[in-house]
Amino acid sequence: MTPLLRTLPALLVLGMLIVSSTDLAAQVTLRPSLGLQTFSFIGNAPAADPLAPVGARNEPLGGGFEGGQPGARLQLEISTDKDAILRFPLSLEYFSFDGKTTFSVTSRSSGRPQRLTFTHTGNILTANLGVTAAFFEKQKIYVSGELKGVYFSESNLGSRQYYGDTDETLRETSATPSDGAFRIGAMARVGAQLPFFDPFLLDFSAGIGVVNMLLTETTPDPNTNLNLFVIDQTPGITESNLQYFTIGMSIIWQL
Repeated sequence: MTPLLRTLPALLVLGMLIVSSTDLAAQVTLRPSLGLQTFSFIGNAPAADPLAPVGARNEPLGGGFEGGQPGARLQLEISTDKDAILRFPLSLEYFSFDGKTTFSVTSRSSGRPQRLTFTHTGNILTANLGVTAAFFEKQKIYVSGELKGVYFSESNLGSRQYYGDTDETLRETSATPSDGAFRIGAMARVGAQLPFFDPFLLDFSAGIGVVNMLLTETTPDPNTNLNLFVIDQTPGITESNLQYFTIGMSIIWQL
């Protein structure tokens, strides 16, 4: 048997695979997008409580993540046709959290003003699998649901005592009091997609979600490491659901 005859079956199989892959690609529409997101805790989330107690000294330590925290979203939306009602977004989100509380005091010895600043930083990374339904004309308005794998990074707590008039540092500390944690979450979103310039669209959306719907834990002994995003500091209490509100804007590339 000649070398050509020996390789002919392999060439036929390869050709069939290429044709099949081409037919599949022709039936699938891909729309990548990149955009900005905000993340705001809602409800009674310890992560949004003041970082340092401002009233009674026995108040629990909060996360200090008040208001909207910035983030970014990278998404690939898959559908069988550009006008299909159902689409399937796969996405990654990254949020950066920064909390800060500052107190002003006056030194008794020198009479000079002093300030004490507490800081708390951390990150959340999510991997999301969703389904989107667009029932309206030209899919301008849509509703979407997502299942989220959520990773809470180690958080960092810091403090700095300094003179208010010269910014001279008197004392500074930094610690990592929490371990990373993984949870399962979910989110519902409503949005609108508007023409920008061909082949791009602008996407505006708002949603409400839960970042620790599953895999929640019971608070350990307070002497152990705590993740200040998700765990109440009362021993023996199962962490409550952390709900959040998000708004976002993305630019979509219609391939």
